[in-house]
Amino acid sequence: MKFPRPRTIAAAGMLLFIGGLIYSIVFAGIPYQDPTPQMYATWKFHQQIGDSLMLAGLVLLAGGLLLGLARKIAGVRR
Repeated sequence: MKFPRPRTIAAAGMLLFIGGLIYSIVFAGIPYQDPTPQMYATWKFHQQIGDSLMLAGLVLLAGGLLLGLARKIAGVRR
């Protein structure tokens, strides 16, 4: 099994981050000024999903960048 290139991992992280941002904008959006408890719970649920996707994307992006940097320092080539 081949390990993906660091550039691919970083690109996947960026796409996941952008996907989470779009999810947050489309599904959660801006909360109402005085929402009912059910509306607030629904907004919070979708906001947490979007935040989780963005965090996972940032972790993948940082991991890909750090892996690329480590390979460059170690002098590993494909």
